[in-house]
Amino acid sequence: MSQAYLKIRNYGIRLFYIVLLCLPVTLAAQNLSINATFDSTEILVGDQLFFNLESVSSSEISVTFPSLKDTLSAGIEIIEEKKADTIKKEDGTIRIMKRYLVTSFDSGMQSVRSLPFIYSMNGRIDTLSTLPVMLMVNTITLNDTATVIKEIKAPYKAPITFKESLPYVGYSFIALLLLLILLYYFYARKKNKPFMRFEKLKEPPYTIALKDLDHLKEQKLWQQGNLKGYYTNLTDILRVYFEGRFAFQAMEQTSDDILLDFKKCDTEAGLDLKLKEILEIADLVKFAKAEPLAEENERCIESAYSIVLKTKPKIDLSSEVSDVKI
Repeated sequence: MSQAYLKIRNYGIRLFYIVLLCLPVTLAAQNLSINATFDSTEILVGDQLFFNLESVSSSEISVTFPSLKDTLSAGIEIIEEKKADTIKKEDGTIRIMKRYLVTSFDSGMQSVRSLPFIYSMNGRIDTLSTLPVMLMVNTITLNDTATVIKEIKAPYKAPITFKESLPYVGYSFIALLLLLILLYYFYARKKNKPFMRFEKLKEPPYTIALKDLDHLKEQKLWQQGNLKGYYTNLTDILRVYFEGRFAFQAMEQTSDDILLDFKKCDTEAGLDLKLKEILEIADLVKFAKAEPLAEENERCIESAYSIVLKTKPKIDLSSEVSDVKI
């Protein structure tokens, strides 16, 4: 048997089934008609389409549709059942449509058997069945040049824009920076060096002096009889202030030397006299065990406040910084 004959026979069989599918699949029983159809006469393996069941009847007829579960036939599977659609026509008849989404993975001609509809009319129950329905399930023809499976082509190369590469550059930079920080951390630990240095603002000398004077005043040393401690702290506060403000070594100088260097500074008139009184009374208390009057004790600390406030710089020197090791 020649290949040409087989090919003509296959086309003839297919044409026969297509003609059969085109014929109306409708049976009537008085005022009832039923129908079973596919949305298409053929599909490819694995494709999906709808299978439709329809009844058209008068209002006095009650119709029960066939119960379909998972399959229509051995080669056709039901994927989903849609809700029934009921329409009442102008002539009083009722049209009910049920749709099933189906697929098939078996190639060739698939057949759906006759499906029974149970109907009731005037107390009589009977059954009306549909005609068998055919569906052609086709496979991909390998000798068809339009559907031949070909090798996957590599994607076309396109130039990378700066905007596309920017995130990768940023991530790379951050990763490199973290790596360098980590390496420096281990290096600093190995060499016993500080890992980081922070610059801390240094308080200006006059701020420190005023805080110390406030603290001394709160201690009430002279009121408790500790005159030596009171005047020692008072003169030390001024000595530290002079070193920070005027840069002379007041902590290592005698009272006369401090007074001499203070006079060389460009200060308000009369401040040197207040400083002289403080230093003289302090020396008498520390070395001669003198006991100044309460008014003198109060006047000395007030004079110290006045010296600090009237000699502080007009420009805040808090911008000076020092390194603090961590």
